[in-house]
Amino acid sequence: MNKIRIMTVTIGLSLSILIVISIYSSKHFWKSIDEAASTPSQAIVMNNAPVPSIHPAESQEVEGKANPQVIPKEPQERKPVTPAVTTVPQVQQAVPQAPTKSLPIATQAPSPNKEEPTPIAETPEPAGTVPSTTNEDPLSGETHVNLDQKQIEQVVAAWNQAVKDSNSMPAWQQKADNMLVAASNYLGTPYVFGSKVGQTASFDCSSFTKFLFAQEHIKLPRSSREQSLLGTDVPLSDLRQGDLIFFTTPARSKKEGLDHIGHVAIYAGDGLIVHTFRPGIGVTISELNGSWKKRVVEVRRVLV
Repeated sequence: MNKIRIMTVTIGLSLSILIVISIYSSKHFWKSIDEAASTPSQAIVMNNAPVPSIHPAESQEVEGKANPQVIPKEPQERKPVTPAVTTVPQVQQAVPQAPTKSLPIATQAPSPNKEEPTPIAETPEPAGTVPSTTNEDPLSGETHVNLDQKQIEQVVAAWNQAVKDSNSMPAWQQKADNMLVAASNYLGTPYVFGSKVGQTASFDCSSFTKFLFAQEHIKLPRSSREQSLLGTDVPLSDLRQGDLIFFTTPARSKKEGLDHIGHVAIYAGDGLIVHTFRPGIGVTISELNGSWKKRVVEVRRVLV
């Protein structure tokens, strides 16, 4: 701001000096004009009337010639002299600009890494290879919890044959056979607790039973405890294919009522169950004996 004030004062002084010089030059100019007009060689203007002047050539004529011809000279129009006006350049006052804030450059946030669904295994893990110590696992800490690969292949072959021969069977048997064959197509599918219904990249126990029954147009609730309220109660000694078997878990063993239930499986006949219950194994086939039978809470029959 101090620099701007100094510049403004300097320009004002310069303008004042130029105006004084212009006035002085104008007075000196008119004074010179007046002095030049008072000399004999110039015509004297009186009462605004021009005085005729004699050309030099005519003044050399013979003396005594009567009435020498005088040719009046046209008066020259005096043009007013306009004093020179010096144009002073306008100084534009610099307006200080407010400091601009540098805005951060928007960068695209890296997209979060989406968890890729675990590929479905072509064959289930052999029995006894994936132990678990989770309290929600029905057989927590045990390793021999399902059939080995060769046994599973034999069971699946029997299921496929049963479907071919089930045309003469009752409706419930045909539905059970169809569900078991459908289950064989998802053997090894990863177990993920809370898996979303409507997708087949992963299952938990109740979403798997819900999915299989939906293939036969039977709607089951989402949780194993809600599913235990459907159908009719059946004794363990009267099991048939398609029955729902409910188990407890170490975390629920001391609870009562519905809270005592923590797992569900489908009875597949011949003392076998098809289900999913442990990460690393996924959908598999197990024998309903020993530790599994000890965990049974109840059996419900939905297929009729």
